[in-house]
Amino acid sequence: MKEIFSRKIIIFILLAGFFLILISITLITVNSNLKINAQNFNENNSINLENFDKLQCSDSAGLYHDDHAELHGYADQYVTWSFSTVPSQIINVWAMDAFQYSLWIAGQSASGYLLSTDSSDTGTFNVPGGNTWYIIFWNDEIGSEYTVVTYNANFVGDSRPPAIEIIIPSSSSNYQTGSDHIIEWSTQGSVGNLKIELFKGSSLYTTIHSSTANDGQETWIVPGTCPEASDYRIKITDTSDPNVYDYSSYFTIIEVKSITILEPINTSIVVPKTNQTILWESTGSIDEVKIELYKGTELLKELSSKTENDGSFSWVPLYYETDGYSWNVIPRGTDYRIKIKDVYSSVNCFSEYFEITNVKSLTVFEPNSSSSYKHGEIMTIKWETDTPCETLDIKVYHKPQGSSDADKVSTIPSVPNIGYYNWTIPIDLPHGNYYLVIEATDNSVLEFSEHFTIQSSSSDISIGYDLVFVIIVISLISIIIIIKKSNIKIKLKFSNKFKDLVIHTKFDNMMRYNHIVNYILLGANTEDS
Repeated sequence: MKEIFSRKIIIFILLAGFFLILISITLITVNSNLKINAQNFNENNSINLENFDKLQCSDSAGLYHDDHAELHGYADQYVTWSFSTVPSQIINVWAMDAFQYSLWIAGQSASGYLLSTDSSDTGTFNVPGGNTWYIIFWNDEIGSEYTVVTYNANFVGDSRPPAIEIIIPSSSSNYQTGSDHIIEWSTQGSVGNLKIELFKGSSLYTTIHSSTANDGQETWIVPGTCPEASDYRIKITDTSDPNVYDYSSYFTIIEVKSITILEPINTSIVVPKTNQTILWESTGSIDEVKIELYKGTELLKELSSKTENDGSFSWVPLYYETDGYSWNVIPRGTDYRIKIKDVYSSVNCFSEYFEITNVKSLTVFEPNSSSSYKHGEIMTIKWETDTPCETLDIKVYHKPQGSSDADKVSTIPSVPNIGYYNWTIPIDLPHGNYYLVIEATDNSVLEFSEHFTIQSSSSDISIGYDLVFVIIVISLISIIIIIKKSNIKIKLKFSNKFKDLVIHTKFDNMMRYNHIVNYILLGANTEDS
């Protein structure tokens, strides 16, 4: 029994020794990549925030065992730091220069300065020389558990001459117009706010920011107007010293073309035979577009084969085409769409589905092709329509003889929609052919009348003839007076006003008989006495 008990004790001792060896190996492995040097730490070193060249706001990170977080910056005086953990967890805080940090990250042996081993702490690290310093918050304690560490570090002192270095974009950067990207840079020395500009070649294209904080990065959206090219550069300049600047490498901007239809939308209701407006916006260099009307997947009509890309197009839905035939009625439906396509590329866009309602009718009965009117006369305009609109606009168009175009000469606004309207024809309208356009004021229906004529009134003609007659009478009286003084006898005979004018003459002092007046006016005749 004693031998068995002794063996158990020996086995237990061996196992305990084995576990102690494992723990020791773990400790050695964890800390083998750090050589702890003397810490230059001054608890009584006061912090003057006004002298900070760079202030970084507190960050936080969730750390599992052996995870770390870091802050870095250049300092040639000191670095102030602080941290806390929730839930409470022992954290090792280290300071390393840039070279040692790169070795540590690569898993190689590195040296640094242990600043703290606690669950929360604050302090100041007096740097041994000017350099980029990394403050590392490492959850590396044996048996450590997950914690959230909130940490902060401020790097003070930078006696280097001011300089700016753009990191991103680089020569391999390719950006699409309309996309957003990060501009990243670093600075040394005393550099304040920065101006960020976009250059194309040697020319300034646009200013991205006239003044922004020197925090190392800025988000920008590539302008949609940028032409596609590979000679773009970013320039960053110190706003307080224009001699401190840097250009990025040349990079490429790829132009993205797009079309977005704004009208019609899914709530749009289109009434046939009325004016409709299509609205859209585009990006990129699109000069001309094609516009089409679809019903479902079927192309019904090409509204325009080529029109300027100005964002607006007017059309009147009167008919559609299918299978080579043209139909005068557009059927009602809720599955209509507009398609707009770049004429010179494959870029295109469909609108949302919209509705086309039933066709509203309007028939103009008078005037018609047999109608003829005179100035000052009352024209009774008659029509019939099923539109519920309460008022109509009546537009009067004159078509000069020999012309294919017509001019609007008058508008009769807001006529009650009761089927007729009495219109007095103005006396200043020119003679000729006319037609009317009757349109509902809510754009629900529009129709043309047949052509009719406007002539001069009889009063206009009689005034002209009376004036001529007066002139003739005065002239004849003058002739009579002359003849009387010459001993000439004259007999006038008027028939039918002055269409038949007979003049008899006799000369007492002469042996001949003659017409002294052979006067023909408006069909006048002469005959012998």
